[in-house]
Amino acid sequence: MEVVELAAGQNVYMQGDTGSRFYIIKEGSVTCTKTTDPTKPAAVFTLNAGQFFGERALLKDEVRRAALRWIPHSIASLPQALMCIAGTHS
Repeated sequence: MEVVELAAGQNVYMQGDTGSRFYIIKEGSVTCTKTTDPTKPAAVFTLNAGQFFGERALLKDEVRRAALRWIPHSIASLPQALMCIAGTHS
């Protein structure tokens, strides 16, 4: 497992990206958006510390179905991190 540090507002990944990582939120949050109309991205949900995402990338050979953006809980406590598990499809 590796730790990935992100800047405030940085994209973890974009909708349509290929994936090979599963993430566990150590601190902060991520906002998930899914776009069907490129001019109107819609917030779908927010995930917080202790939650996870990206597991489908380890299970299936498919593109990311949504975009995820990093939101720190506090600028004073930066850097904050995601724990990441990288894998390959079988």
